[in-house]
Amino acid sequence: MRSVRALSVEVIERGARKGLLVTLELAKYFLPAVVAVRMLEAWGLLEPMSRLVEPLMTYFQLPGEVSLALVMGAVSSPYAGIALLAALGLSAKELTIASTMLIFGHSLIIETAIVNKAGANGWLIAGLRLLSGMAAGLILARLL
Repeated sequence: MRSVRALSVEVIERGARKGLLVTLELAKYFLPAVVAVRMLEAWGLLEPMSRLVEPLMTYFQLPGEVSLALVMGAVSSPYAGIALLAALGLSAKELTIASTMLIFGHSLIIETAIVNKAGANGWLIAGLRLLSGMAAGLILARLL
């Protein structure tokens, strides 16, 4: 029989390995997203892009830049959207509203195709997800 100490060391090593693998997996999304945001800022594009959607985003009490994260999450993965949100330096309230909206619309393109393939109306489900995300965003904007 192995000692408690040996088992503890094994558990810690296995957890550290898994933690490192998860960190590396998430870094694939976070690093490019942070670089993209910083490049858009450096080239002076982030502000004009944000101003275009700012009138819509004010309903959710969010800055226009958040729309980039929501779009990234919808067309790519929730991790890409979260990475962009992290790079924007949002307040706790803004982060809560934006991440809630993001989770309703994450991976929308891929999941719509899967829903269609499964025999349901993917476009209807996608529309309901988007409307639900917007409703949740509006509610949180008023409650928080």
